[in-house]
Amino acid sequence: MPLYHGKGAETYPRGPEIDQMLSDALKRAGFAGSRSKGIFVTLDREYALDYCRNGDPAGLSVAEPHPGATLSWVEGGSHMWNALHNWLYKVRYEGRVPRAAANLISDIQGDLGVLDVYLTRKRLRKQTDALADAFVRSLRIREVTVEADGSYEHLLDGFNGEIWVTGGCDLRPAPAPEASPAP
Repeated sequence: MPLYHGKGAETYPRGPEIDQMLSDALKRAGFAGSRSKGIFVTLDREYALDYCRNGDPAGLSVAEPHPGATLSWVEGGSHMWNALHNWLYKVRYEGRVPRAAANLISDIQGDLGVLDVYLTRKRLRKQTDALADAFVRSLRIREVTVEADGSYEHLLDGFNGEIWVTGGCDLRPAPAPEASPAP
């Protein structure tokens, strides 16, 4: 099965700072994958189309990770930002807020746009690091290395949500979907 990469959609918040924060936390936790230096892919063509401007298939590519590239994902979730958003609400309302990030989590109240503002303005670095570290510790992150022959499908265990590829990866235009046979 091919890995699809969609591009061109407008997102809010923009996210480079959030992905950098998460990448730094992943690195501190010993993971090889990087959200800020990789590309995002999925086995689900329709899911990838959500990341194309107005769902236009012209923004859809097929990704071919190079041997040795790292594929990373959050087990049991479809998208890391969704998991972060949900985690922020959960820790706030269940009262399990990490002490070092308590004021920040209280201010953010689950809104990733507010977190993005803090990160863009380089405010409260110790608290944003503590928040990211606690969040990453709460996840089951899987990482696999693309094999020497370029194979990876069997390593994904059927996961079809967001996967980030760190290391070499070629993109080529996605072919049109195959038409269903007539009844």
